[in-house]
Amino acid sequence: MPLDALPGLLQATYWPGGRVPSEGHLAWWGTADPGAAAVAIGLPPGEPAELPGVLPASARARRRVVPAPIPARVVPVQSAVRALAALPPRSGLPRWPPPSDSLLAWSLAAKLVLEYVCAGHLVPALRPAGPGRGIASWRLAAEDGRLAALAEAMPAAAHALVRDDDQEAVWAADELLAVFGDAVADACARRAGTVSPGGSWPDRFVAAPDR
Repeated sequence: MPLDALPGLLQATYWPGGRVPSEGHLAWWGTADPGAAAVAIGLPPGEPAELPGVLPASARARRRVVPAPIPARVVPVQSAVRALAALPPRSGLPRWPPPSDSLLAWSLAAKLVLEYVCAGHLVPALRPAGPGRGIASWRLAAEDGRLAALAEAMPAAAHALVRDDDQEAVWAADELLAVFGDAVADACARRAGTVSPGGSWPDRFVAAPDR
């Protein structure tokens, strides 16, 4: 990929994946060395990956985008959300290179979602996984409108991710924020849970994704 196709500033995008929501990742991308750019502002460097994203068709075609494998660094959601939540506001970050809007958007999302989780706004979920089996997880339950408002303000780079179920479409901001919230809720619940076989039903639900 030509480097001039990249934005030139460190970007952030949530990348869902895995059997349970907490197995998703945050992807850093947008520069020739996103790992170094992340470390420079206090984020973990992550592991190399290719993000199935979209970019401008050319340096001049800013309004036309095409699917493109983007060099990225990925960090498990549990580690990434802590680092994003710890980032200061724009005024506390280096002025050059300036923080991208997508990075600031996901930092705000991390802070909001952790606030909801700490307030207990999470519910259990179970999805089918074959005859007589299901995959247990935790979902975020937040309805005060702040995540919806953030989704409306999210820059395109924050959700410039091609969907697995439709290679012609990218994730909508509100949908990607919703699965991110579920991932953080699931990760926090599992970290707080116990794997004791003699524990209560809620404890065993937290600990075991496959029931």
